[in-house]
Amino acid sequence: MIFDPNNMTKDTGVLTMEYDQEYFAKSANRKAQLVWLLIAIVLTVAYTIELIKGGRTPAYYTVFMLFCWVPFFTGLIVMKVRGMAAPSYKYIIGLGYGIFYGFVLLTTDTNITFTYILPFIGMLLLYKKRNYLLWYGIGNLILVIASIVNNMVFRRLNSASDIVDYEIQVAVTILCYISYVLSIN
Repeated sequence: MIFDPNNMTKDTGVLTMEYDQEYFAKSANRKAQLVWLLIAIVLTVAYTIELIKGGRTPAYYTVFMLFCWVPFFTGLIVMKVRGMAAPSYKYIIGLGYGIFYGFVLLTTDTNITFTYILPFIGMLLLYKKRNYLLWYGIGNLILVIASIVNNMVFRRLNSASDIVDYEIQVAVTILCYISYVLSIN
């Protein structure tokens, strides 16, 4: 919204504000890009430390870096070509980060990895698109369930505490998306 003192009504003298779609889109894209960049940097540093300590192989680290940074730079190129207000940017970050998140979720041994999506989803609220968030939530839940199945079937992580962790992952994911959607409404 842009404040314009010329938008005062003659009868009441009340100021009105005009909605500027392009300004909003540029602002949302800039903020989303910054959050995505910060998440990518933090995870890059964390996984670099894991590589140095021997917790990850160079091959895994290379694939991780590709999944992390190629979508980010793709988004930068799209915004450079189509402008900072490019409406397609929100889909690029949704798909790009979603693929990266899925890769990490399905290849990591820790149960806390499912939380890597939470700061990102907070960023998607900038777009105030209910259906976009609903579809992203469904995709996120599918990835969490796929990770749980992967852990139970292929890694044989079936203890009682593992099952409780899985229940918490699903519950937290669902509750977060319900809260996000309600906040948009």
